[in-house]
Amino acid sequence: MRPVARSPQALAIEEGDVVDGYLVQVVMAARSDLEWIGEAIGPNGEGVTLVVAWRRPVDRHAWPRFRRLARTRAALEHEALVPVRAVGEHSGRPYLAMDRYPEATFEDLLGSAPLPPRQVLTLLAPVCDALDLAHANGLVHQSLSDTSLRMEGDSLFLDGFGLPGGPRELSFQSVGVHEVRYCPPEELRGEPLEPASNVYSLTSLFVHAITGTTPYQGPPAAQAYGHLVEPPPRPSAHMRPLGSAFDDVVAHGMAKEPGERPASAGELLREAAAALGVELPKRHASGAGQENARHGSVAVRIRRVPGPAVVALAMAAAFVGVAVGAVLDPFDGSRASAAGPSADARALGRLDDQRVPLRATLAGSETPQQQAAAAAELADAYGRLADVAESPRLASAAQAAERAYEDLGAAAGAGSAEQFAAASDDVTREDARLASIAAARVNLQDERK
Repeated sequence: MRPVARSPQALAIEEGDVVDGYLVQVVMAARSDLEWIGEAIGPNGEGVTLVVAWRRPVDRHAWPRFRRLARTRAALEHEALVPVRAVGEHSGRPYLAMDRYPEATFEDLLGSAPLPPRQVLTLLAPVCDALDLAHANGLVHQSLSDTSLRMEGDSLFLDGFGLPGGPRELSFQSVGVHEVRYCPPEELRGEPLEPASNVYSLTSLFVHAITGTTPYQGPPAAQAYGHLVEPPPRPSAHMRPLGSAFDDVVAHGMAKEPGERPASAGELLREAAAALGVELPKRHASGAGQENARHGSVAVRIRRVPGPAVVALAMAAAFVGVAVGAVLDPFDGSRASAAGPSADARALGRLDDQRVPLRATLAGSETPQQQAAAAAELADAYGRLADVAESPRLASAAQAAERAYEDLGAAAGAGSAEQFAAASDDVTREDARLASIAAARVNLQDERK
């Protein structure tokens, strides 16, 4: 596999440099092999925080996935997410241009003295909601800690958030060094992060803020050992008024295995509120929208990225290849206009134009590396459909197929025949689901002609 970037030394960014039109003013962090972060002035005079990923050469097969994840992060809108202004590339490395980070962090508020539980849950409730929104759209924060929570007034904001789904060198990392005191066991074991990993880190943050001490004490090695081996802490042993109910919440949120933790950040929040006797605002207490996070559907608070629609409706019908007698709720919350189904049909046609030769390439691949590359390009094609789809149902199906092809590529890269066979079954199932939904969408367009 050949790299696409020059040597790390040639990619150094300093004050006064111009990164794709952004004039660098301040270097905030420049960590080897991970990222460069700084403040810059944009082409229109706007102040931004610039996050440039990867100081090392990058395998070309990683690029489609990274671009896809960057577009998804840029599209997310939430009161607790620092907005993204632009996504681009500089000297072969991707970057995010974001609104200026607030200078203060949650770390500035934490200390040796505990904070009132009501204040902690009120501050972290929007963060939990933002995490569930991101999880529903396939993103997992790669370095959730007190320093990745920027603070302005009485509000907390997640920073660059992270672009997950593979080796950590494929991700934008959070500002500052990722601190082991909130680190989930699976990360220490070298396993990929998942939504449950963020739930673990959130629980650790709850413990630190409410008790005034981190879950495990001592030097980094001792804390890492605690996360890996020792039972979750029991806060009531040091602060009796907290009660055993909160101990149970901590034990649930800091379970060693991801599958044993709460299903979402919102669920963890509600468990903590019930245990501590804190009343949450209705939007956080009701769990509205949390089912979307559990089942991986596309949340409604996503800013659609417009894209070209250039393929004829007939090609979309050829992609579907099935006859459907009934329309399967084609709007599913999208705006009820004739333009929606028409645009989706054209986008499906464009997908077919890419999908057919790529599937042939995948079938004819002779090495795992070729299989992984073809699967990554297929995932990118489905990701573009998800970006432009008017129907949330179609977008959700496209994202599910995108993830299935990503898993197929990962299985190919790992060289596991068993994993590849299972991933192939997932691809077949998600392709069939997308075809069924696409058929209904095309039928609706036919009826409106």
